Amino acid sequence: MSETPSTVVWIVIPCYNEETRLPREEFLRFAAEANGAVRFLWVDDGSSDGTAAVLEELAAQTGGKALRLPKNHGKAEAVRRGILSLRAEPECRAVGFWDADLAAPLEFILPMASILCDRHLAAVIGSRWSHLGECRIKRRWQRHVIGRIFAFSVAQLLDSPVYDTQCGAKLFAPETAEKLFARPFVTRWFFDVELLRRLQVLKGTCDLSHLVWEVPLRDWHDVPTSKVNMLRAFGDFILLLTRWRKIRP
Repeated sequence: MSETPSTVVWIVIPCYNEETRLPREEFLRFAAEANGAVRFLWVDDGSSDGTAAVLEELAAQTGGKALRLPKNHGKAEAVRRGILSLRAEPECRAVGFWDADLAAPLEFILPMASILCDRHLAAVIGSRWSHLGECRIKRRWQRHVIGRIFAFSVAQLLDSPVYDTQCGAKLFAPETAEKLFARPFVTRWFFDVELLRRLQVLKGTCDLSHLVWEVPLRDWHDVPTSKVNMLRAFGDFILLLTRWRKIRP
């Protein structure tokens, strides 16, 4: 790897038992093309397979870092600990997280970071919006319908028209991220929604239009081996509703 550029985007990749699933070649290719402008922090969330060794190897090959948690905490806590561990990184212009299965391609990281910095936003989030023109959004219709019902419910809770809170591609201004991720999350599955609520409380406004920018992804696909458990997710959503007014950064 060449010398680190003056400004770097750090991306947390939460991983749990990803030894055979992790698309290593895609990460290696992108890291080489990014030439140090994007660095990865892989978080092993208490995996029981050989994930930890794979992540250590990837970190060494790409100039990134690996963080190993002694037990499984869930994606929310894995991401939170990863983000907080990057607080001391110098010349960091953006921090964020990305799903390990790369349902959202890595090529969107730098364009999203540019929007974040150029517009002086708090966050930029990917949006799985199927639109006219060049678009390769591939989702199972069942998940799409459930997702739209959930998105409508969340928009009502936030009192802000957010199209897609659950896309696993998000970037934040470093100083904002430090505050948003300071405390553990109430839920394991819907911490993305909690982040937006925390941002509202932090800024003292429900209007997210000047704080958050949604970037339509031209390319996104469902991963058949996704770990989402719909029953547990429903329970988490009920928990989110009961704790909503107590959510704070």
